[in-house]
Amino acid sequence: MIHREARGLGYYAGSHWFLGWLALGLIAVASLWLFSALRAAQAIAEKMVVELTVQSMRTGLKVAMGEAVISMRDSEISGWVGCNPIRWLEMPPVGYTGDCQAGGKVAEGGWCFEPSSGDLVYRPRNEHALERIQNDGSDGPLLLRWRVVKVGKDTPGDSGFTGLRVENVTPYRWEVE
Repeated sequence: MIHREARGLGYYAGSHWFLGWLALGLIAVASLWLFSALRAAQAIAEKMVVELTVQSMRTGLKVAMGEAVISMRDSEISGWVGCNPIRWLEMPPVGYTGDCQAGGKVAEGGWCFEPSSGDLVYRPRNEHALERIQNDGSDGPLLLRWRVVKVGKDTPGDSGFTGLRVENVTPYRWEVE
């Protein structure tokens, strides 16, 4: 029987381990960079969806007011104050659940309407991408709110045309471009 010497690691074995760890480190850094880029892209997409939805509600409200004025029903416009602005969209946004549940719990990425306050509520998925301009003292999740309000002065006895708009109630700023 011939005895062989046990294989040693040899001179170059250490360099192979080093290259393996270096490659693993580069892959980890690239993965972290891609993850942060994906997270930023999600925040930008959410910002665009929210802004387009609100803009569509504002446009729908203007069209509805125009139709009411043309058909001589402008007296009913003032009754729209505090109503749900989703009514002026062709389809409700993804995640819209109707009236808010008791306790004000809204799922991330969800929309609901609070009849008591007349607020349309949205809970962002990417709250890290938003900055509260005014802190309302609440420790809960950030909820974005919009409301249909009158535009212009209220004068007693004035039964003329009343303008409306969908107004942002929650002061916030997106931190993504």
